[in-house]
Amino acid sequence: MKYLLLITAIIFSSYSSFGATTLQSDTLVQASSHVTSFDVEKETQKYIDTLTPEQKAKSDAYFKGGYWLLLWSLLYGIAVAWMFLSKGLSSKIKGIAAKVKNINLQNAVYFILYFISAYLLSFPLNYYKNFYLEHQYDLSNLTFGACMREEMIGLAIMIVFGSILMALLYMAMRKVKERWWIWGGCYVLLPGIYHVYRPRIYQPTF
Repeated sequence: MKYLLLITAIIFSSYSSFGATTLQSDTLVQASSHVTSFDVEKETQKYIDTLTPEQKAKSDAYFKGGYWLLLWSLLYGIAVAWMFLSKGLSSKIKGIAAKVKNINLQNAVYFILYFISAYLLSFPLNYYKNFYLEHQYDLSNLTFGACMREEMIGLAIMIVFGSILMALLYMAMRKVKERWWIWGGCYVLLPGIYHVYRPRIYQPTF
């Protein structure tokens, strides 16, 4: 029941944040329409008319492939999670982290190893999305080495800040004990409510 309530709070927060962003964007568009008569569809069509048939076909193929890539990314992520939970990878990482005496450091070590393992397992898909596909459609001029440098920077940031954040989160959960799901639900739910009902000040876009 606790997990169900927490999941429901997360879903509501995501939905309300999306709704608030959409409402704000719609209102800003309406406000800006009074300032300028810019016709989005007309200007977009004007740009499309400058493209060759080959360029149009390439653009369409890229975006259609991107929609399929969303599905494959979801399935790939589920497969990675399955390997952690069903193949004992998470237990092995936990066993390594358990060698550290301090419980907070245990959590940090676990998530450091988790982020590294998840990155390695996800590397084939990331390579396809971030390097192969971008070069196939001439959207990137990075060499493989430069691309990997960017990847390592992102991974390092995730390891440092992600492990610290998760260790602090587990520390807070141990402090509140059985009531962790209440505090967690409030943390997720309240920002969503705020984004929906907070006062908004709209300014014209010039």
